[in-house]
Amino acid sequence: MIADGGPPSLILSLQERGTALKEQDGRESVVRPGELPITDTSRVFRKKMEEGFVFASFHFPRAALDVSERDLRALTATPFSGTEGSAALVATYLSRLAREAEVLDEAAGRRAAATALDLLALLVDDRSRRSRPQAPRSAASLERVKAHILRNLRDPDLSPSTIAEANFMSVRFLHKLFQREGTTVGGWIRTQRLERCSRDLLRPVAAELGVAGIARRWGFANSSHFSRAFRAAYSMTPRDWQVGGEPARCPSVARDTSAPGGRRSGTRTAGA
Repeated sequence: MIADGGPPSLILSLQERGTALKEQDGRESVVRPGELPITDTSRVFRKKMEEGFVFASFHFPRAALDVSERDLRALTATPFSGTEGSAALVATYLSRLAREAEVLDEAAGRRAAATALDLLALLVDDRSRRSRPQAPRSAASLERVKAHILRNLRDPDLSPSTIAEANFMSVRFLHKLFQREGTTVGGWIRTQRLERCSRDLLRPVAAELGVAGIARRWGFANSSHFSRAFRAAYSMTPRDWQVGGEPARCPSVARDTSAPGGRRSGTRTAGA
């Protein structure tokens, strides 16, 4: 059934009442009210509830979440406390989204979906950094370089030579850092810029700046080059993306209120 289920997706559940037992990837955890576990639907998982419960579940396309597979696998079936840190931000936002989803129009739903994806990526990155062992020198150098690139992503003059100079390394060593990840310096920069452009095109700022303005905002000096790169990455033009969005990026949200063996109350979709 999993093999026939279409593109992989993730489920983030916000437990509101009752407890649940969640199992995946060899981990088993009890999910209590106020906690949020992540489930990957491309692999076998189990969720068991033996008492009355209320939870809201948010379904995200796996491809839309910009986090590594390693970091994600380390966190499945692990509940996040919705009362502290980045998890509290996610829980507050998604709780409100669950209540308001059915009254959002299509444009507002797409923007709400983009924000939800940003917050979920923040949650995974934050927890992964805390649990990650001390990185070796090359890995630490790569993390430092990536942080520098992200801080200067809007600079159209950002290049391997300026990056290497700012981080006190040779251009050759810089290229080797990215080669170990199976990519290039330029390719990684382009991916980060396109991801941010794709988000901004779905937000109110796009009405003010337009497609060309969004491209310049994230360091694309040539609008034609931006359009070609965007089409290659997203299989549509930036304007088509802005007008219609991509349905696969928009998570659906379903609210379940049941007793054991009970009925699902209905489904509401954000930005479907």
